[in-house]
Amino acid sequence: MKHYLITLLLAMAPISEVRGAIPYAMANGIPRPLDFLLPVLGNIFIIPWLLFLLEPFFRWLSRRRSLKKLNQWVIKYQRRTVEKVNNHRRAILLALFLFVAIPLPSTGAYSGALAAVVLRIPKRQAFPVLALGVLAAGLIVYLASLGVIHLL
Repeated sequence: MKHYLITLLLAMAPISEVRGAIPYAMANGIPRPLDFLLPVLGNIFIIPWLLFLLEPFFRWLSRRRSLKKLNQWVIKYQRRTVEKVNNHRRAILLALFLFVAIPLPSTGAYSGALAAVVLRIPKRQAFPVLALGVLAAGLIVYLASLGVIHLL
């Protein structure tokens, strides 16, 4: 039972996410379908929380006087970026999916949710894209852990 909980916590943690939870689950004897499903579901579980909490967190940060210069830069960067990508919404959603789906360090659900909030992608559009990205990344990591595919 302890390994199941650790697997879920690893899947929800910002550094390991599904990329660390799947090998941990496999190494600790969690049965076959669960060693894939638990990490993926754990990582998907955190996405709505991130989408709903990052925006208020940014608003709270923007009210801090000590971070005034940083806030001005972030707001300027965000406005400029949103203006550029508004006409390319489908391409942005595909890019967001690929960003989360490729299992590299710092390209998981956390950074994908951060990108979705910065780009002001509506939560109803961002969630399925991020969830599918986590599923794809989980599948790649799972197949690599089984030795079916070989990564460089």
